[in-house]
Amino acid sequence: NLSPYMEEPLILAQAGYFQYMQWKKQISNQTNIDAANDSDTDEVRNVTYEARMAIKYLKDLGENEGVWDVHVVVCAELLTYFKDIKSAKKLLKKYYQCQPSNPNAFRYLYYFMKRYYPKQKNTIRTILAELAEFNPTDTACLDIVKYANFKKKSSVKQALVILFDHLDYYQCGLNALPWKLLTKVLTQYDCREFLSLLWEDRKQWWPEYHFSMESLVEIDRPKAEDPLKEGSTIHVMTYKAAVAIWIFGPDNEYTASVSSIVKLRNLKKLSRILRKFMTMYRIDD
Repeated sequence: NLSPYMEEPLILAQAGYFQYMQWKKQISNQTNIDAANDSDTDEVRNVTYEARMAIKYLKDLGENEGVWDVHVVVCAELLTYFKDIKSAKKLLKKYYQCQPSNPNAFRYLYYFMKRYYPKQKNTIRTILAELAEFNPTDTACLDIVKYANFKKKSSVKQALVILFDHLDYYQCGLNALPWKLLTKVLTQYDCREFLSLLWEDRKQWWPEYHFSMESLVEIDRPKAEDPLKEGSTIHVMTYKAAVAIWIFGPDNEYTASVSSIVKLRNLKKLSRILRKFMTMYRIDD
């Protein structure tokens, strides 16, 4: 009889996860079972019982000291199985509030909100901003651009800060996506004021860090990789060259060199990308 010990978090965690595995096993062996309907078959009752018991054991674990990532996630899964989306949100939000130093708590709530409450953009932006402050290299932070309100200066500034902080890490700068998203922000809003402030803190080290001429030696030689594939080295350099237009001006050496390389290699798509951003910069200017 485990009842005297069932207030212990570790016991609850193990018991809840066991019930969850029993539920998982049963639904994987059955078809056309909907535990949320009114069916009164033995199959449905058994599946429902396992799931309800798991929720009973797991639902309050996140409020206890310690990391309960796995248990909170499976409890949210069970709640959504019963279509109790509000309770699942409440659970993940509580865990997020109780785990301010656990990046997973931010991620779980963000991906849940993204799926079930995509219109709550203010809440989503807040979660992403806090995650970015805690872990600026997390690629989920880049979604801040998707939820940015380009009609508000504060929202645009927030997106720019998160993107620049992300790119402060060299490995992050090897990916095309943050540079591509940065061009999107720069072309949809007059960011010169914010850009100037952000660049002031980076002007001593970013030129060599991200825009050195030596870094172009690697793309000046044809490689086995597909140059038009998103994420290829020359694709990354093309978007970096587009960003460089806004940072250094349209006649900067880095952009001119990348433009020459893509033309020599007859990469028409990448040449069009640079021409488009050059045109947009001159119109904006």
